[in-house]
Amino acid sequence: MAGRALAIAGLGAGILWFGHVYAPVPEARATVYEVLGSTLTGVPPFMQFSVREDQVQTAVLNGGRIHYTLSGTDRSIRDVLDFYESMYAVPTDKDRIDVGRLKSMMKDVQRARPKFAEVLPQIDQMLARNAFRVDRGTFGMYGAVRAGDEGEPDHAQRALERVGRFVESGRIGDLGDVKVVYAMRPTGASKTTVFTFWPDPDYRLDSLSVPEEGDVPGSDIPGLPRPERSRRLLSFGQDMTGIDYRIASYEEPEGRGAAAASWSARLASAGWREDTLARRRSEGSGSGTALFFTRPGREAFVRIDEDPRSGQARSTVFVSGRPTR
Repeated sequence: MAGRALAIAGLGAGILWFGHVYAPVPEARATVYEVLGSTLTGVPPFMQFSVREDQVQTAVLNGGRIHYTLSGTDRSIRDVLDFYESMYAVPTDKDRIDVGRLKSMMKDVQRARPKFAEVLPQIDQMLARNAFRVDRGTFGMYGAVRAGDEGEPDHAQRALERVGRFVESGRIGDLGDVKVVYAMRPTGASKTTVFTFWPDPDYRLDSLSVPEEGDVPGSDIPGLPRPERSRRLLSFGQDMTGIDYRIASYEEPEGRGAAAASWSARLASAGWREDTLARRRSEGSGSGTALFFTRPGREAFVRIDEDPRSGQARSTVFVSGRPTR
């Protein structure tokens, strides 16, 4: 059995890979990391759940379905990446995509649809190579786009046509079958943790981009009032054998202290009971504020951090249990 924390950390790594490939500026990549990375470390161990190794899991991320597996192996990170590269890489003797033409297409996209183009600036590099690979010793990532016609003589031309359809629709399925592999082996570990991730064909890539105003696609958590004047940065949900697990992240206009008081008041009015000892312990640590709430059949953990530049709070909420009406 593999822990929930590993599954979500792997999910974060997969999305971080998309952010690295498609995000236009470091700030956008940082947003992805902050939401799916640092806030996950404080989740109480008793709120963790387990997933069966090698069993395909399905979750909803920002309104679209994603699928993943989690497993362990004795093989090294390099062996794992080599294995997946051997499955997905385009043979070197086949036609490669005309990089110059692809770059020209991307410039046209940026002029015609600047907001959508924010998630596309490096797609030309990925399609030209058909893959993306990183090996950092203790972790590695491999990603590929497969269409099933890589062995055909006109593969390069078809790939360019797929890019055109993808730009019009935003559907990842119009681009091809996207596969992402994340392998992690901390120093001293006896096994490599392998996380494989692929989005549903109808998944819209631009749903991963946080808009300048308003919410990302998806939904709020039922029975948990969201902050007023906030905007949603992340929406994640998964049903694990009847246990509902959800994550939502919000940017709030007030600072951390005011946000914490607001969360406590709203959840109390909605029937949640707060563990005030958890808050006192977190506030003494100097690493953000942590709130813990319970109600029949459910538990909620709220991690609140403050942006030192804007003074705005960012709250990430984790809820698990069997929802009750």
